[in-house]
Amino acid sequence: MTERRRVHFNAPIATGLFLDSRKAAEDGFAAVARASQASDLPVGEWRIAGSKVRESGMTRDVDDRRGTTILPRFLVERVLTGDDLAAAFEAVDLEAALTDESSGSRFVPDTVTIRLYEFGYGTLLASGTFECPQCKGTKAYRAHVESVSSLMPQWTPLARNTIERFEKKLPGDLLLGDSSFASIPDAVRKTSAKHDEAAILWVHRIFEFERGDPLVDEAKEIEQIVFRFEPAPPRNLSIDGDYEFYVGEGNSVIISGDMALREELDLLPRIIATQNAYFARLESFDTELFHYMNSLSRDIDRRNISGFQKIERLEGKSQQIVDLLEYAELFRSTYVDYEYHLDPQSRAIWKELTRCWGTENRFNAIEGKLVSLEKIYDRIRGSLRSLYDGQLNTFVIIFTLFGLLSVLLDMMVYMESGAFPGFDVVRIVILVAMLALLALLGYRILNRETPF
Repeated sequence: MTERRRVHFNAPIATGLFLDSRKAAEDGFAAVARASQASDLPVGEWRIAGSKVRESGMTRDVDDRRGTTILPRFLVERVLTGDDLAAAFEAVDLEAALTDESSGSRFVPDTVTIRLYEFGYGTLLASGTFECPQCKGTKAYRAHVESVSSLMPQWTPLARNTIERFEKKLPGDLLLGDSSFASIPDAVRKTSAKHDEAAILWVHRIFEFERGDPLVDEAKEIEQIVFRFEPAPPRNLSIDGDYEFYVGEGNSVIISGDMALREELDLLPRIIATQNAYFARLESFDTELFHYMNSLSRDIDRRNISGFQKIERLEGKSQQIVDLLEYAELFRSTYVDYEYHLDPQSRAIWKELTRCWGTENRFNAIEGKLVSLEKIYDRIRGSLRSLYDGQLNTFVIIFTLFGLLSVLLDMMVYMESGAFPGFDVVRIVILVAMLALLALLGYRILNRETPF
């Protein structure tokens, strides 16, 4: 007998779409809104995260107690249901289902939401029915769902089609460069370039059960699905008695009561989707910073170049670091602002996810690298000041040498004036020696090696 239950597959995507948020914010992301309303976009409902306008005029109210974030919560999302869902899969020559041929388990989505963010990542959230003909017990059911979730990369063309079609509608001056990585240092760009095409990174599975389901009627059975890094059992995060939320590493669980509303149950997948996207960006940014710092250290430690070349190189690296620090600060402030404006239930989920997934540890790792970058920046600025002083001293010495040359010329005139008539070998040797010494001194000054 085939059993059917609702499941959500939540996959973060590396999109390669980096938007200049500062420029887009100048007109309140109006250009992005216009792009999302283009008539020739693929099928589906295209939405933007607009600010709520309430008749009361208040930014927070009892409808969801959510405030307004400084930047939009996401860039755009494409929601596929019904005929649009079938047409979207057909357009990219894909089957609108995931099937494990070995076990006969099958996932049939009824809703697919592809959400894009401005920092190069997005999410693909598929919700639907999981059919399992051989699921006898909680562990067996979990194993079948996990096995089918590994087939999610088959749907990468659907995400890629969404990203490419939307990116073409955006004004070129909003994109960070031709390869979507400009204004980010070269080392970061090279690391990120491996995701120039959309790629599904991993899948977080959300199991949904009805209250009284024999697979989760005991706490130990929930523990068999929800994995955590700590021995303590998963705790119910719901602030409403009509449903239960449990989150963990890789798997989470929803248990719904008879009075639970669909919009309430769908809150957990949406919050996990957002945390997934931010976590994916944090993970890649941490790696990018490591490689960038390694490349930076090797590049600026070149000691066999002249002072003018050194100044040009260090000024370029200095500006790269400033751009990178600004980029990191904007990303962090956007993340914090999103959390600050969550409603109470969403915040409870968000806090548990960051604790369970170790998001703050990732932020701390990045913060440590940024502190090191700031120290390198201070060293570069100090070195530049020394180099500026050295070049100034060079010009002073050069002008001094020109003064000495003028004295030599005066000496020549005097010696030819008649006080020393005739050809004098000693006089010529002294003059040549002084000129050679002057030339050698100037050459050494202008071509001396400079330490970092």
